Amino acid sequence: MQEALTAGAVTAFEWDPRSGRSQRSENAAQILGFDPQQPFSAAQFLARVRPDDRARFKGIIDGVRIDSPSYSLTFRFVRPDGREVWLEETSRAAFDSAGRFVRLKGLTRDITRRKQAEKRQDLLITELDHRVKNVLARVAAVVMHTRRRCGTMDEFVKALHGRIQSMAAAHSLLSQGRWSGVGLTDLIRHQLAPYTTDANTTISGPDVMLTSAQTQAVAMVVHELVTNAAKHGALSSPDGRVSVSWDRTAADVPAILTITWREIGGPPIKAPVKFGYGSSLIRDLIPHELGGTVELAFTCDGACCEIEIPLAGGAKLPREEALRRAIMDYDALNTGVRKFFKKLRVTAQREIEKAVRNADAKRKLTGTTLPTRAVVTVGGVDLKFEVDGDIELA
Repeated sequence: MQEALTAGAVTAFEWDPRSGRSQRSENAAQILGFDPQQPFSAAQFLARVRPDDRARFKGIIDGVRIDSPSYSLTFRFVRPDGREVWLEETSRAAFDSAGRFVRLKGLTRDITRRKQAEKRQDLLITELDHRVKNVLARVAAVVMHTRRRCGTMDEFVKALHGRIQSMAAAHSLLSQGRWSGVGLTDLIRHQLAPYTTDANTTISGPDVMLTSAQTQAVAMVVHELVTNAAKHGALSSPDGRVSVSWDRTAADVPAILTITWREIGGPPIKAPVKFGYGSSLIRDLIPHELGGTVELAFTCDGACCEIEIPLAGGAKLPREEALRRAIMDYDALNTGVRKFFKKLRVTAQREIEKAVRNADAKRKLTGTTLPTRAVVTVGGVDLKFEVDGDIELA
């Protein structure tokens, strides 16, 4: 019996409320942290119950009656070595023929690991809720603005798919790095990969790790630059080249990351240049989300874009670092969000195709909406997320 109690981190006890004497199983010293050679009274036990829980603990014991002799409660206990543990106590009181409280028997279980797991689960769910709502809000904005700037449905589907793929690729890199950051070189190569080869691109710069927020914003901006170059710029010409370089300021001053995108040898740019949603995203996203600056120019040689991003605080922000530590060993979170991206792409494609089939070919697809809800399963729990309003194809 003693071995079973020890294996389950459970200690048995018996307490006499009249004399104050108590007896505990042999493994009590191990769980509660007291010296087995020294007496450990009920009063000493109560004194080590955390003050926030002590009044409730005492009130429940004082409240046992013949018609309600049992109780179960959880509380925090400070061991003599200073370590705080969570305990769960299940007990039953005994009464004599006169109805007097004469004995209390029960089991005390160490549930510290379970409480820590619950805390981490709560942290994960809160962060997942935060992330997915941000993703849905961003996708809603991308859908609306993409539709307004596209002349045909085919053009809309292609542009929307590319932008969602860019967001999903950035998330994939973050997942691979356990959300500890993404190397800028890897991010640039992933965004360039669909359109470029070693012959038409040059990438150079020192090792720089981006935070999750920086990764997602830079990924979207670079995607727009790549898409524009492939459709109208240097990557649309066999003789065109793209150069992407970056540098950061010295460590003894507030760190600034400077990324330079330059196109060479593309088709001549005809003035005036028409600015669409992609150009607006390039110009506005970094300043809005990261507090940086963007200079975008279309010269006779091709597009040139210089991006400056403040790195002060970097990937070591306390909240992000704490979340990274909580997430790094919890694959269900990353798996759930990856499935969400996949479902989002499939659902958006299905709804667009349905709208095309049902709409008059000569009319605009006004009033058509895309779903704004998603269900992500984490640790066996279905989490539902939604954004206010509809994603409308204006």
